[in-house]
Amino acid sequence: METALETLAARQEIVDVITELFVATDQRDWGAVKRCFADQVLFDMSSLGAGPPARRTPDEIAAG
Repeated sequence: METALETLAARQEIVDVITELFVATDQRDWGAVKRCFADQVLFDMSSLGAGPPARRTPDEIAAG
């Protein structure tokens, strides 16, 4: 079982990556955007009318 400190550290890592992703997107730093993702992710932009969720690479996401 994870300790409270491990859980808090993992949560902070997630927050840091999300913050980096949004800042990099705002700055149009596509290299930094790509580094925020795994090799493939389930990318869901369906709420914006972009079709159903699909597996995408960081290059495909940044190109969009």
